[in-house]
Amino acid sequence: MAPKLTLLGLPLGVFRLILDLLDKSDINTFRLVSRACSDLSEPLFFRKTTLHDQAKLAYIINEDICDRLCDSRDGLSHHVRHLQIGPLEQEGRCPSEKVLVKVLHSLEYLRDFS
Repeated sequence: MAPKLTLLGLPLGVFRLILDLLDKSDINTFRLVSRACSDLSEPLFFRKTTLHDQAKLAYIINEDICDRLCDSRDGLSHHVRHLQIGPLEQEGRCPSEKVLVKVLHSLEYLRDFS
């Protein structure tokens, strides 16, 4: 009898190729399944990151993302390739200029910024 193969048991390269076929909302849903799913999908989920104030709790999310990006012990900054800032329309709900500069300096593998 052949060993049972599971999605999480696939080689990492194959697993990431499969996730690469999903859109961001599907990857987000997959991240919620378990800690292992979250850890494995994080590099793809945060590859393109947007900081904006359009969602109800966006300022909290932005603060958490900025904190993680600026934390040298957290590997999140290594995954971000594309960063978009905005739209930011609500005064006091967006990261400060100082925080944004620190975030940009932490993104070693950033390819584009808008």
